[in-house]
Amino acid sequence: MLAWRVLAAAVLVAVAEFVAAPSSIADEPQRTLGNLVADYRGSSPRRAVEELARWEDAQAERATDEFAATAAPSDLAALSLLQTEVGLARGDFGAYRPGLAVLSNSVSDREIHFRLAFGLVDRLTTRPDDATMAAFARGWCAVAVRFAPRPVLDLIERRFPDDPQMLLVRGAHAEFWAGPEFSD
Repeated sequence: MLAWRVLAAAVLVAVAEFVAAPSSIADEPQRTLGNLVADYRGSSPRRAVEELARWEDAQAERATDEFAATAAPSDLAALSLLQTEVGLARGDFGAYRPGLAVLSNSVSDREIHFRLAFGLVDRLTTRPDDATMAAFARGWCAVAVRFAPRPVLDLIERRFPDDPQMLLVRGAHAEFWAGPEFSD
């Protein structure tokens, strides 16, 4: 458990540069997803999380699709972190539930913020020439595998089959579930 906490802390420190980096988003007159990402990267991350958590799922999904079509990779990374935080705040990020000790491998349709964050990260992994985004995606996977093992492990196996960090994540996950009572 301590290893997961250390890994999560290291990843969060590594991805902090995406939140603090200047955004490519122009100031917009109304509260759009672009505004929320700018807030999240700027001085109001809590406000952005709280506001996005109040959006209807269909609205969040539509806005994410529209935003992702034109956003810079660093903005996609920031949005994936925002979606991750919203899912955790709402208690529906992957298999995460407040107070739940044992996680499952399934992800339901109601876990919209996990699916949106996952989709953004998957999109970032298709940029083989962008080492910064690949490092971000690996870091997100290293943390998210704890909340939704099967889809994240599938992404890791598909996009990072020989990456040493991801091999460690896969091995740590397998070891966690190893034993006569558990199987993957």
